[in-house]
Amino acid sequence: MVQEETLEYHVRKAIEHALKGSIVVTLHQMYGGLGGYVPMCSIYSKEGVELLRKIKKRPKNMPFTALVTSIGMANCIGIVNEVARDLLERYANAPLSIVIENRSTPSWVTGGGDTVSVNIAIHEVQRKMIDFIGPMVFTSPNVHGQEVVVDFKSIRKVLGHEDEIYYIPYELLQEDLKQVKSEREGVSTIVDTVTKPPKIIRQGAINVDI
Repeated sequence: MVQEETLEYHVRKAIEHALKGSIVVTLHQMYGGLGGYVPMCSIYSKEGVELLRKIKKRPKNMPFTALVTSIGMANCIGIVNEVARDLLERYANAPLSIVIENRSTPSWVTGGGDTVSVNIAIHEVQRKMIDFIGPMVFTSPNVHGQEVVVDFKSIRKVLGHEDEIYYIPYELLQEDLKQVKSEREGVSTIVDTVTKPPKIIRQGAINVDI
């Protein structure tokens, strides 16, 4: 296999693009089970996040979720309280997003609010990228309010902006993702741990015992 066809090569290229503020597209267990593509960019790239908003026609005051690799990383951009920590530990391998108080997440990610939603990545490609780049915004590949698309051709049509988005080849990611054993299939459940008592604000693929 020539270098340009390896997953490692494309992950390095994706990291290079993300460090420049660009959007990269990789697989995520949350959408469509195996084979769901998601666009991602650094939370610190205002240009990248604003391009995602433009592509998705997402309201300016609607926050994005930050994808991290650990509770410690989540605590760097938000304030992980006891309830949030307990949930992140108990459901570490499940489709769960936790809303916590914002600490340092940029306003273009939070939509100007004082909270931030975090999700812990388990897919190895995403973890490699985040460990190198830092927390990343990720979102479903669809126009706001419309159905999520999961196949490669439809996603490229929805996202467009070919010169500003780096796609890790589907066939390489698909084989890699098959090796990940998780419960992440379907949309995430979202729990707000800032409110007292904490509450589920979106029921997703898993039932959460708060």
